[in-house]
Amino acid sequence: MLFNFPLIHAWKRKDLKNEGNIDIKSLVDTSHGVAKIKTIEQANLQHFLTEPIHNKDSWNREYLQLIFRTLSATFFNFTVMNSSYIFQSERLGFREWRDADIPVFAALNADPVVMEHFPRVLSYNETKSVVARFRDHFNEHKYCFYAVDRLDTGSFIGFIGLNHPSFNAWFTPCLEIGWRLLQSEWGQGYATEGALRCLQYAFEVLNAKEVWSFTAVINKRSERVMQKAGMKKTGEFLHPALPTGHRLQQHVLYRKTVDDAIVV
Repeated sequence: MLFNFPLIHAWKRKDLKNEGNIDIKSLVDTSHGVAKIKTIEQANLQHFLTEPIHNKDSWNREYLQLIFRTLSATFFNFTVMNSSYIFQSERLGFREWRDADIPVFAALNADPVVMEHFPRVLSYNETKSVVARFRDHFNEHKYCFYAVDRLDTGSFIGFIGLNHPSFNAWFTPCLEIGWRLLQSEWGQGYATEGALRCLQYAFEVLNAKEVWSFTAVINKRSERVMQKAGMKKTGEFLHPALPTGHRLQQHVLYRKTVDDAIVV
């Protein structure tokens, strides 16, 4: 991740309260991915005078070193954190799964609103099995339904990614794209943004010729994401994993080819 550091006004030390007990990292605010000196109150510093860095000789050498050591450490920590992402979109980071994702993902899979267009909600152990399958898929193919973080908060919000369906149909084997996000993250365009980025990755990096997506015909929200991502409806089919007459058996089928792809 490249940092876009704003013009930083350093702070000239006049006095420190309990100087020996100050946490160096507390001097820098990184809550939005940009390193900047925190406010006087946040840093627990009693008196400071602001002044742009024009003449280094007028500054206390020790405090300048403290500032730049802190900024360097911050840059290193953010670089390490973001290096875990396989790729990013404007607001999202796509990565491999971690054990720490499982409780949040289990809560997502237990939400009846999120799972309305799936046969049923999943238990905690079933979610662990799903994550294990995602990991196995990644180990074999180097892509999967990726764990997705919001870049502004670093919080895990669900999955968006690529997969090989396990059922047999006239269009399989194929590469599919899918998504499932926390209900609290709906309505902000994350699914569409993530789908567009994954499609770009599929065509430009994986050299895929086409990517498919499908959902129950009653799942209009998910179908709308397919449409916004530039996918085209090719028809409908009966999902072979669901029993005859099941309310979710009838599925819509969408496809996007490399010729349809638009660089985002």
